[in-house]
Amino acid sequence: MSIAAGVYRGRAVAGSEQYGTTNNGTDQIAIDLDLDGGHRVSTFLYFSDKAAKYSIQRLRSLGWQGSDLSNLVGIDANDVDVEIKYEEYQGELKMKVNIVAGGTVTLDKPLDDKGKKAFAARFKALASESAPKVPNGTTGGAPF
Repeated sequence: MSIAAGVYRGRAVAGSEQYGTTNNGTDQIAIDLDLDGGHRVSTFLYFSDKAAKYSIQRLRSLGWQGSDLSNLVGIDANDVDVEIKYEEYQGELKMKVNIVAGGTVTLDKPLDDKGKKAFAARFKALASESAPKVPNGTTGGAPF
């Protein structure tokens, strides 16, 4: 394993995308990513009914703004977080490369400042119980 597991900053390599299908017929795109530290890795995006929306989120994170998946102009526009981990597959340890892409979140009922304070008050006891203890016996963050 030449790259340690962890999260790295990376950027897609324009023109590196390769299109294909998996052995079970799922459409996929492979994209090379240059990571800080001089490593180049490939990530695989899958386009099954369930996975397609997540793959498109990852392309958007990279900077792609189009609507034609055969033309990924702009995928090298943004630095992204890239997670490297290792998983066992068919008896061998394989590197898995994942673009960390948070989707957009839409709240059902956003809170104003008054609502935010009421929310905090409802859970104050729970937050206090789980607050880290610092050496002087108080709660809160690490002493500076």
